[in-house]
Amino acid sequence: MTLECKHVWERISEYLDHQLDPELLMDIEKHLENCEVCSAILDSTRNILILTADNRTYELPVWLQ
Repeated sequence: MTLECKHVWERISEYLDHQLDPELLMDIEKHLENCEVCSAILDSTRNILILTADNRTYELPVWLQ
């Protein structure tokens, strides 16, 4: 099955949570091998999850306040 990007984006959370059936998982991984946009979205989503799970707080730079 050939997936379009929008189908991958709809399943990013399930992909990261390892909640996909094996066939869909293979299709998404095949898509990610060839799609820079979806790979970037996956990496960004993963980074956001890592940052939001971190209990540290950060001060905003003065120019952003």
